[in-house]
Amino acid sequence: MLMCVGNVWSYVPIRAITTHADIAIAARGMHVGVMTLFPFLLVPSVALMGHFFMRACPAEIPVIASFEATRVTLIVAVTCTWFFIFFGGVAISGNYGYAAQAFSIISTIVLMPLSVALLSPRCLRGSML
Repeated sequence: MLMCVGNVWSYVPIRAITTHADIAIAARGMHVGVMTLFPFLLVPSVALMGHFFMRACPAEIPVIASFEATRVTLIVAVTCTWFFIFFGGVAISGNYGYAAQAFSIISTIVLMPLSVALLSPRCLRGSML
């Protein structure tokens, strides 16, 4: 699930606002601007991310970690790092433009630590059952 939702996150919002690549080609083919497609792509992307972090992770991470608090914390940190740095940081050094770089920087510097801080207590509650 992490790989699927992470791949969606790496496309929208990270690489959606460009002049080339998949989404720009689709926008050109539909004779609309990339910014016209962006909200329609962003909503499902954020919904998938929300479901993953708010429902799936708190339900599954404690089970994967055998309900041990130290393991839960480690898996939360690895999951958030993988999601927001590996998938979210993809455009920092790429040639996708300044908007993609800004989204990647926000994903890496803001969203990764924030997600760890918000997800850890939710998963730790599940490990104390």
